Amino acid sequence: TNELGLRSSRHALLGGSVAGYYSKVKNDLLYDPVNFTNFNHDSEKLGVELELNSRPHELVELFVNSAYSDSRLSGEHIL
Repeated sequence: TNELGLRSSRHALLGGSVAGYYSKVKNDLLYDPVNFTNFNHDSEKLGVELELNSRPHELVELFVNSAYSDSRLSGEHIL
C-alpha cells in the first residue's frame, strides 16, 4: 500500500487533510453471495480521503469526512 497526503491545522476556523492511496493485494478475501462462499483473488484499490474540521468556539468542534474508493479485481479468472 502506498499513501500520500497533506494536513493543515494552521487556523482554528478551518483545517483538514487530503490523502490518496493505492494498494495491490494478493489473495484478497472475497464473498460470493450467490453460492454463500468465500474465495481469494488479487485486487487493486485506488482512493482519496478528505477531512475538514473547524473550531468556531472553544466548546464547539465541527468535522466532516469523506472517502472514495475504486476497487477492482485483477489477474485471471475474474468473475
